[in-house]
Amino acid sequence: MSNISAENIKAGKRFEKDFSQQYRSNGYELVRLLDVNKNRQPCDYFSVLPGMTCFFELKSTACPELPLIDIRPHQLEKMNLYDRSAPGVIHAGFIIQFRSSPNNQIYYMPGKAMAAYAAGHAGNAVLDSDYLAQNGILIPTHKASPAARKYTVMDIPGFLSALSALQNRERIDIK
Repeated sequence: MSNISAENIKAGKRFEKDFSQQYRSNGYELVRLLDVNKNRQPCDYFSVLPGMTCFFELKSTACPELPLIDIRPHQLEKMNLYDRSAPGVIHAGFIIQFRSSPNNQIYYMPGKAMAAYAAGHAGNAVLDSDYLAQNGILIPTHKASPAARKYTVMDIPGFLSALSALQNRERIDIK
């Protein structure tokens, strides 16, 4: 287990809360999988939408690139498995908040892409930002207001639309 500071845990919990509130405020159902007695849940949330089911593991980092140690082996294994189980219908991946980026960037990285990176870069300690940009989905964000310096609003409908477009590409690739 990584040595995570109390400040990082607090920031991660705040990101989970913000994500769930914003997701639900857009009219989408989101179910939290509780971590009870270290039961090793594969992810934080799941959501059933028309035409697709999503599994999300949220990560928040103050680093410019995600330390791979922040992803537990069972999370990587399950998210990869779920993401590959029904291409175009089931999406399982990591939603990563980069708190140190100028715009507090947030990306979605499919489980199978994260697993492929981890397998091919066993010696790397971080997820390369170029790989993330090429294989992930940037979730559009903006500040709630000029005065709200720390509160970021995520474009959840825009993100789900991009995920749906990914879904359509995967269906084409399967043929």
